[in-house]
Amino acid sequence: MSEPAQDHSWSRRESGEVGVRSKGSPGRPRLSSAQIARLKRELERGRLVHGRADQRWTLARVKTLIGRLFHVS
Repeated sequence: MSEPAQDHSWSRRESGEVGVRSKGSPGRPRLSSAQIARLKRELERGRLVHGRADQRWTLARVKTLIGRLFHVS
């Protein structure tokens, strides 16, 4: 038996479409354009270079890489 779809209409009624949009992560530092470019290059170098030979890039691993590269948490 499948589960019923969630009803988010209450949220739209309260705040409209804007009310259901993500507001992003509060309080976290944002990377500059140069840092994002460097992060892309590092990710393209591959997992093996960063000690992840048999695993995929997960959000947690990308977060760890960002912390190591740019000294942010």
